[in-house]
Amino acid sequence: MGIAGTLAAGIQEEAYRPLKHELRQVVNGILYVNKTGCQWRQVPEEFGNWITLYFQFKRMRERGVWDHAHHAARTSTGTRREAGHAHCGDH
Repeated sequence: MGIAGTLAAGIQEEAYRPLKHELRQVVNGILYVNKTGCQWRQVPEEFGNWITLYFQFKRMRERGVWDHAHHAARTSTGTRREAGHAHCGDH
């Protein structure tokens, strides 16, 4: 399963409660907090409600989704490197 599939599986709500926000919007909001270091309450509204973002982040963390996505990204990067693709910092 790729990174997108991993994130989608980790964020899906139970069948009786459909996801109110787009997966991309939620993940972008979580990544915004990670990149900027801002508090959850300071996340711009364009990403959705901060409570939703935090809840989904916490839920994904508890399920090991971020660890799995990180591993998938590292594995994908290793495959690209072996294929001869350049990476940031590779000169």
